[in-house]
Amino acid sequence: MCCPSPACASSGVQPHSLGRFSRKASLLEKLLEKDVRLVVPQIFIDYHEKCEILPKCQDVPPEYFLDFTSLTEERLMRFELIAISYCWSDTTHPDPCGHHLATIHALMKKFVVGTFSASTSYTSGGTVWMADGTEVFGSGDGRDVGVFFDWLSLPQDSPKGSRTAADTEVFKRALRTINVWYAHRSTIVWMLTSLPPGARREDYEGSGWTTFEKLVGGLVSPSPNLLRIDAVARENLLCHRVSGDYLQISFDLMDRARGPPVEPAVFNLVAAEKHFTNGADRDLVVVPRYLETFNVVIVDATAVKYSGMSLDDSTCRDIFAVFRAHSVLQAIEEVDVSLNEISMPVEELVTLSRGFSLRVLNCAANSLMGGQISSLVQFRNLTKLLLWRTQVTGSTSDLATLEHLRVLSFSKTQITGATSDLVKLMHLTCLRFSNTQVTGTTCDLCKLRNLTVLHFAHAPVTGTTSDLAQMGYLTQLKFGDTRVTGTTSDLVKLPRLTQLSFSNTQVTGTTSDLSALRSLALLRFSNTQVT
Repeated sequence: MCCPSPACASSGVQPHSLGRFSRKASLLEKLLEKDVRLVVPQIFIDYHEKCEILPKCQDVPPEYFLDFTSLTEERLMRFELIAISYCWSDTTHPDPCGHHLATIHALMKKFVVGTFSASTSYTSGGTVWMADGTEVFGSGDGRDVGVFFDWLSLPQDSPKGSRTAADTEVFKRALRTINVWYAHRSTIVWMLTSLPPGARREDYEGSGWTTFEKLVGGLVSPSPNLLRIDAVARENLLCHRVSGDYLQISFDLMDRARGPPVEPAVFNLVAAEKHFTNGADRDLVVVPRYLETFNVVIVDATAVKYSGMSLDDSTCRDIFAVFRAHSVLQAIEEVDVSLNEISMPVEELVTLSRGFSLRVLNCAANSLMGGQISSLVQFRNLTKLLLWRTQVTGSTSDLATLEHLRVLSFSKTQITGATSDLVKLMHLTCLRFSNTQVTGTTCDLCKLRNLTVLHFAHAPVTGTTSDLAQMGYLTQLKFGDTRVTGTTSDLVKLPRLTQLSFSNTQVTGTTSDLSALRSLALLRFSNTQVT
């Protein structure tokens, strides 16, 4: 957003409340104030395909505004919010040649047809490829979508002097909460960094407003929610050189270079070097709104979540330094640095997290991260521990001390031990230790009666399907390439199964048995005696 704003906009900082930037209900509360109007995706599709420029907020046909009054609690939980960050091409109209509209149109066409079930490249039998649930698949399943686009969402003064006094007051009030639309954890931010040819203005990186939107959006947004669409990405979208669905686009275009949160003092120096059409915006709106957001989402943080951002050790340390300097350490219950390029030993990560009240630790898919699992035993309140695809070593006897664990995944690690240790974790609902040297029997595992997910493929585990059949809550069971024996008639006693894989085992039986598993979406049993 690079539109001029009244210099008299209030700079009063709102009371701190982390919920303002995390609860979806807080978005509805802002909409009920009626200072900001969200539009539906169809306006971008229709106006682009009609070759018309977008109308200002006051002239938008009513059918293109989101009817937020009809959002039930269930619909609100599935609601998607997209905020567009871009530079105005002209002071009288932000996009007179339709440059940004074409980009948004291409993205929206992908977004409005994307669905969870259709994303077969990233889901298997209805299971999300990444486990943290932050992925965005699109709105093809009928969920509601609201788009914040300043020209359409806020009353505009174009031509200059045409905005009424009442609309000017609405505009001023809207600026006081402008940070919410970009910084909310549920917001998907599309950063359109390219300008139309011949544009005579500062570029995206030189603009004060877009710098604010980028940095405030990067404070708390999950990695797939902050997308950078530069000139190359735009050309690929417009020329249909992008394969895959919206989920693929979000993985390809997520802003992996955003780095650690920018501290307010540093932000003030950065903002001072940027261009603002109305210079008063910096001091009266942007600086106080950034400080407010930082105080809420960093100072009052409950999680450090930086997944899939290509972080190296140095950047990881910088991120933790910001949180350690500004946050209430005891309030932080979750650390997620998965899917990065971190090679520091897990002991250092533990040191960086000292003082946290960790319940969730996810450092999975850092293939060079090593260290001893014993260093984690100090976090005795952990309920979720994800270590898969790391070089972490140690014994399951150390894991057995984490008695509150509900989710444990250490597939493809150097952890050894025995299943007899794991049965001490009676609260487990999800256990994955495929491709490890953990030994044991299914007789041990069947004592974990609360399990819904059990994966131990390519592990030296022996036993029978009759043991596994006692685990009636299982929805996923994968034990391929093990020495488990038995028959398919045992497996049909697990009616909740949606995924079943037992290739390269000595299991016998018939496919007619397996057909009784009505909920199965994924089934693999190659190289068995099943006929």
